[in-house]
Amino acid sequence: MFRTAVSLVALAAALPAFGDDVTVQAPVAAVTVYPDGAELTRRATAELPAGTHRVFLPYAGLDDLSALPRIATSEGVTIGTLGFRRAMAVDREALFTAAQAAAWAEVERLQDAADDAADARDRAAAALKALKARLAFLDKVDPGEAATAEGVLALAASIADQVAEAEAASVEARATLRPLDERIEEIAAELKAAQAAFDRLSPPAEVADMISVEVTQAEAGPVTLELTEL
Repeated sequence: MFRTAVSLVALAAALPAFGDDVTVQAPVAAVTVYPDGAELTRRATAELPAGTHRVFLPYAGLDDLSALPRIATSEGVTIGTLGFRRAMAVDREALFTAAQAAAWAEVERLQDAADDAADARDRAAAALKALKARLAFLDKVDPGEAATAEGVLALAASIADQVAEAEAASVEARATLRPLDERIEEIAAELKAAQAAFDRLSPPAEVADMISVEVTQAEAGPVTLELTEL
């Protein structure tokens, strides 16, 4: 059961320290549609020790004071001071649900895979560039006016061998680049899809406006807060 607190009528920009400051997500728990609008209820739960604590909840409606929510809490929990913080830094990974954490892990895995593929392509491209430079150098080798016929023939044979070797290596390097380019495109598409899947889970932002609610309970246990707004 929940005991409904009064609607927010005043906010304190700076609040005294309490036993614990806890930041939790408040995902949408219910939506009721009316002819003239909709009522949105967000629910947050935190495990708290006995005593007085301050719970921070991300809330995007602070610019419109008329949209501040009604707050209800668990039976046996007392609501005290209410306040807000602007642009508060959030350790969002600590707030992730299991689904959000799994989706984010997939995003990070693909980001690492994209970096690895890009590094591999850079190495292959550098090798191909070096081979092109070697071929350009070999093309300009001049035996000099003092060279004998035998020396010219020996140099020509050596250059021919080196050119053949460099050209064969260039073919291999270009062949290496093609699948790397394809893999980079594949990973980019997979990463885009994974990021979209993560975003659909409405993860917390790294910086967010917050409503803070002072709560007091006699015994340790879960505290549930419901924020209802029209």
